[in-house]
Amino acid sequence: MVIDEVMLRGGNDEDRVAVLHFKHGTLISLFDGHCGYESAAYAADTLPQLLADHITQNIDKQDIPTMMTEVIESFDISLLDKFTVLFDKDEDFSDEKWHGDAAEGFIFHKHLGIKGDAKFHAARCAVTGTTAVIGFITKDRKHVWVASLGDSDAVLARRSEDGICRLTMLSARHDPESEEEKKRLASEHPNEELPIWNGALLGVLRVTRALGDYQLKAPLNMAGRGMQWVYPALLGYQVVDEWATKGHVSPPYMSRTPEIRHADIMDGDLLIFASDGLRHSLPSQIEADEQWKVMLGLVNGSADPRLGHQCVLSSNVADGLVQNVLFGSDEEKMIKVIDGPTYRDDISVVVIKFVEVV
Repeated sequence: MVIDEVMLRGGNDEDRVAVLHFKHGTLISLFDGHCGYESAAYAADTLPQLLADHITQNIDKQDIPTMMTEVIESFDISLLDKFTVLFDKDEDFSDEKWHGDAAEGFIFHKHLGIKGDAKFHAARCAVTGTTAVIGFITKDRKHVWVASLGDSDAVLARRSEDGICRLTMLSARHDPESEEEKKRLASEHPNEELPIWNGALLGVLRVTRALGDYQLKAPLNMAGRGMQWVYPALLGYQVVDEWATKGHVSPPYMSRTPEIRHADIMDGDLLIFASDGLRHSLPSQIEADEQWKVMLGLVNGSADPRLGHQCVLSSNVADGLVQNVLFGSDEEKMIKVIDGPTYRDDISVVVIKFVEVV
């Protein structure tokens, strides 16, 4: 098993990747943060070891999906716990003291501290958010389970005997365009209109499952009146109050529950993890259902004409994939990507090559 990885920083430096080898296998984790880096960084530093410990302690149960779900949900709950412990046990965020402007923010910082303090960092981990794809590869390299929240990708590629390379998506796409996610939200909030408008969950985020993002999970008064002071918070109280006027009063709306998929592994397989910045860098002419077919072609040295450039070869498969999506052999494109002022999302890719052990 050979692991290649690359991270191309964009405007926000919010992606994180973690690879952890342990007694029962390997954990590959990719976190794509939003509204700040803190939750992604904390998850990368903490969550893989929690998963490894839980799998080791419960390996006899042979129920990997349940183990992964338990740890991921518990980790997410702990983010809110680290926030609420900063206040009185029965703190009432509907109290008038939380309803003022910046001057009353000083009251909050008596509890929270200031930027750079451990308490402030804990609060930031709750307010910022991150998508996740986490793969557990068994020690014998015959099985992989992938837990996903959000819109990053995990793809298994296998070349069959007829020479055709086939793809298996091991991640789900948890975004407001997903019909499955719309059905889930309607079921969880049966007395409300669907909480999606402007192409976003509650009009603000374009994912429907993530770690953190507690302004879309916590009780409304806490989310609007309390968490608004965790500078720079995603939302002020006015936005949260608007949700209430629309009848959206039953959080959580953002889900912490991962979707788990399994695949058998064979020698010669490729397992690819990628943040959404990779596929969003493809030309718009390439439809969503074609994107990974095109990108797998790049891995195999074949460039789709719609890219407008030829492939380059790289000994690092992950690095080669990113280069060939962005610019390939076109030096002018490369200069624009590297030196250009245009904002670009972070791109992170991990490629695992399963080779026969001799």
